[in-house]
Amino acid sequence: MKFRSISVLFGLILLVLCLFITGCDEGELTALCEHTWNEGAVTKAATCTVAGEKLLTCTSCGATKTEEVPATGHTEVVDAAIDATCIEAGKTAGSHCSVCQEVLVAQQEIAKLGHTYVDDGEPLVAPTCATTGIQRIKCTVCGATDTRKLDKTTDHTYGTLIARVEATPCGEDNQEPKPGMEAHYLCSVCNKYFVDEEDAKKEVTEASLVIPAPSHTIVVDEAVAATCAAPGLSAGSHCSVCGLVFVAQEKVKPLDHQVSGWEITKATTCNEEGERQGTCINCQATITETIAKLPHTPTAILATEP
Repeated sequence: MKFRSISVLFGLILLVLCLFITGCDEGELTALCEHTWNEGAVTKAATCTVAGEKLLTCTSCGATKTEEVPATGHTEVVDAAIDATCIEAGKTAGSHCSVCQEVLVAQQEIAKLGHTYVDDGEPLVAPTCATTGIQRIKCTVCGATDTRKLDKTTDHTYGTLIARVEATPCGEDNQEPKPGMEAHYLCSVCNKYFVDEEDAKKEVTEASLVIPAPSHTIVVDEAVAATCAAPGLSAGSHCSVCGLVFVAQEKVKPLDHQVSGWEITKATTCNEEGERQGTCINCQATITETIAKLPHTPTAILATEP
């Protein structure tokens, strides 16, 4: 090391003497030197993706030059894959640089798997033809539990056939006609109606089973004209079998008498009412009416001297 330093110092001295004696410039002298370059000093550090620089110096003449320091390249680190589960998403394998943290292979999301349920034991609530049921379920992967709805069953409790009931007509004392009903089954659980159809039971509505009641035998009650002797009746109607009234007859008030040929049978005064009589041209009845009293007729009374 000491010898090398002496050599460098000796070379510098010779360079200065040469410049002084011969008048050579530094460039000419450098061109004549067979350079021996040192390891150089880094002036710009290289990164993963960008080259750096270093300055080298000749150990003989002191000349310098710049050299590129190659980019270091990424230091790859593997990002392990994460398996998806029933409830959480996963990721594919990837990688990144441990120096600059740049992502080299991006991890992709893997959708969560979702549960794989199967029925777990007997239903918590058994379904019927009237109500839905509840079934406990369990995931075969993670063991999570839940419940699901069970649809109504198609199994009905029909019982025995309910015989056909004939419709009945109306009867005496205002007995109304009654509808009948076709033969049918009535489920004791859901209260729905069914009938036999080939080898199966067919669901029907209650209304479709009804046999209409016979109609009433309606007759018209003719109107009775009113007279001056008696009231009349409006037209109406009723059932000739059971007597049920559909349109009630209303009373019509009697007509007024029509009298001609009045005769005074008692004269009126200012103190007593009079009377008159006549014959109705419709009913031939003798009609007597009162005649009001006459008004008084005042007369003057002359005063006499005492």
